Amino acid sequence: MVTAADDRIILGRTEPAYRFGIQNTLRYGNFTFKAFINSIQGGKNGYLGANHPGGSVNTTGNAQSANWFTFVDYWSPRNPDGKYPLPWAGAQLLPSRYFSRSFVRLQDISLSYQLSDVVAKKFGLNHFKIFVAGKNLVTLTQWDGWDPETDQGISSEAFPVLKAYTVGLDFSF
Repeated sequence: MVTAADDRIILGRTEPAYRFGIQNTLRYGNFTFKAFINSIQGGKNGYLGANHPGGSVNTTGNAQSANWFTFVDYWSPRNPDGKYPLPWAGAQLLPSRYFSRSFVRLQDISLSYQLSDVVAKKFGLNHFKIFVAGKNLVTLTQWDGWDPETDQGISSEAFPVLKAYTVGLDFSF
């Protein structure tokens, strides 16, 4: 006989097994290169998050007509091995499916060039540097959705991690 107490097992954890970050600065002549890599790893059955394509959006009619989330691997008679159930079909049970949110992200990177003080003084400057930088340029993960770190899955109510590019001058008189 199967009882509720004997039939329960922990299928996974939402907390990560470990986090790590590595930052490095390399200098060669007047050039400086900086990079920061951030990662959260769950290990086996860790750092899991529920992912429900479609979120709380009313997915009948308009969703089908507008082809929302056409990139999602939905189940259908033509795709019996689909990863997610159809959001507009009324399922009898709506179990939560949990997926690994482990990731490695190139979070910050920059390259700068600083004029020597002698050259800067010729232009009437104490200091002059030009740089280019980027944030959140690459995220390596198997998580389907916008951002594994914030647990935002495939939903029209979630937002991606923004990439940012910066080009600038840093100088003083």
